[in-house]
Amino acid sequence: MISKELNDYLHGIITVDLFKNGIRSEVVNYKNLLEKKGSTINLYYDDVETIYLKNNDVVKLLEETLGGKLTNIELTYICECLTLAQNIEFENEQVHESIFEIADPEINGGFKTETELKIMLANLNEQRNCL
Repeated sequence: MISKELNDYLHGIITVDLFKNGIRSEVVNYKNLLEKKGSTINLYYDDVETIYLKNNDVVKLLEETLGGKLTNIELTYICECLTLAQNIEFENEQVHESIFEIADPEINGGFKTETELKIMLANLNEQRNCL
């Protein structure tokens, strides 16, 4: 995944389909390796530009996953890559925690269920409304 493409997707410069097409082979490889116990999973993340991850960005990722535009595996892969980013800033601690909670399903108890994603979304929306 290339940080510029993620930024372009989050800012509406490219569509979700174009973004997904760019990470498709990486996600397939990621999924296959997740299915093999004890395998080492390589993530491909190119930190070409800084990402300033806001509450609204995580809301967009969650809404598009719940709406079927992103799969749970794609969401997890994106979050995994963001945990590797060197040039990233988080709007607040809740945004940071949300990304890390979704990432690494082996450590965090598997992929998030629809209910868990809805709870995360509600919490992020609540924080957004308080600002």
